[in-house]
Amino acid sequence: MSAQARIPSPRPEIDQYTIKALIGFIAFLLPVIEVLLHGAVPPSISQSYWLGPTNRTVFVGMLFALAALLLSYNGNDRRELVGGKIVCVAALVISFFPCNCECPTPDKTSAAIHLTSAVILFGTIGWFCHHFAWRAESTMQQFHADQHRYARRRMAIYRVCELLMGLSILFCGADAFLTRDGGVDPWRLFFWGEVAGLFGFGGSWFTASKIGSWLAHDSERNYLFRSV
Repeated sequence: MSAQARIPSPRPEIDQYTIKALIGFIAFLLPVIEVLLHGAVPPSISQSYWLGPTNRTVFVGMLFALAALLLSYNGNDRRELVGGKIVCVAALVISFFPCNCECPTPDKTSAAIHLTSAVILFGTIGWFCHHFAWRAESTMQQFHADQHRYARRRMAIYRVCELLMGLSILFCGADAFLTRDGGVDPWRLFFWGEVAGLFGFGGSWFTASKIGSWLAHDSERNYLFRSV
């Protein structure tokens, strides 16, 4: 073998793009699976804790999986590293401290911790949506001409994800307004706000994984089942 010959470098054992794709899958699947298991739309995804052992196991298990993936994600800069760890801790706290959603034995302390952690989690994942969009836009000039088309697609998806995070805040706020003083929200707006937030979260992270022929040029595309 020539002294100048190079052996192709294998992909890292822990690949950030695979982590991003898995985080996206979990965010997409969590509300869908909970609705399918329950057979109806609950007032909140957090109510899964009280909808039976299967719903609770799936809810807590997916939060733990999300936390584990984010714990292993160090990001491309310090802000992403810190943001990932914040979401990791928030997801764990949410799973340990259930809400009072139709709870047979309400616990105000647990509910307050749960709500605070949920606000921190959704606030941080909203920041990630904006950060991914900003980073993609700021690095756009680095792409070659044939890569611009894919970069613009990712930018468009990031903007849609930011819009979904905005809708999440709007829906949850509308639910809080309708249910004040013991009122009822017949449209389950809080649940749909959570779904919008999770879909925005999942969409931005899966897009950042650059997995799939529609999201990235051949020169920058990543694969789930390829070693190099």
